[in-house]
Amino acid sequence: MMPQPQRQYGTAKKRAAVAERVSRDKKNGTVTVSLRVPAPMLKEIDKAVKVRPYKMPRHMWLLEAVHEKLMRLRESEAEEAERP
Repeated sequence: MMPQPQRQYGTAKKRAAVAERVSRDKKNGTVTVSLRVPAPMLKEIDKAVKVRPYKMPRHMWLLEAVHEKLMRLRESEAEEAERP
């Protein structure tokens, strides 16, 4: 019985290009996460995104909301650290 020939998936040049690719997450220093949001909350978020004076993706709106929450937490922690 003869051995099955191995399949070649693309040229060596293509395989090298794939190996050299760096994921967008690594380039940007980000991490992809999956978020579960209750449907009514998502509807409310979508409404808030729609009423903005300029177009903004939901993703960006969510990042901004997380950023604002983290800033408030940092401020409250700094205030607590200043208290005697």
